[in-house]
Amino acid sequence: MSNELDQRPARALKEAAFTALVESDRLDDLLPDEDDPTYGGVAIVQKPTSLDDADLAAACLRVRPISDQSTPRGTVSQRTHQLQVQIDWTRDWHRAQGPDWEDDVRDAIHDSVGRLGGRAFTPLGGSGAVDAEWRDNKDRYVGDVTFRYRTADVRETAD
Repeated sequence: MSNELDQRPARALKEAAFTALVESDRLDDLLPDEDDPTYGGVAIVQKPTSLDDADLAAACLRVRPISDQSTPRGTVSQRTHQLQVQIDWTRDWHRAQGPDWEDDVRDAIHDSVGRLGGRAFTPLGGSGAVDAEWRDNKDRYVGDVTFRYRTADVRETAD
């Protein structure tokens, strides 16, 4: 199986999570508006991103799959993926939003991504989270939330 097929379920999960986050009305209310002159910029991105940090909003979410385990079963490749949603924001944003903002964002992420499922993904629950810490090298607070999913992909076989 080619590397392209190995990565297909992870890409599809990342795309589904990204779409769910972008379409969340709660997150739209909690994150900066792209056109806001003080805090604006892109608020939700997929990692890796080609955007410079200067183009990101004062608070943003970065979405990526962080690991997977594969269990081939005949022509179906079952996988367990971890999806990480990194949350980061500036001190100015933190002061402007107040102490409950981080909890509200985490709740909105859980509502948007924690229940992705159906034919493509089976949610296996949250894998944990990292409390936000100040990172001098990023000049931002950084934390994350992770979720586990079971995916399945039909593998190509040679006749």
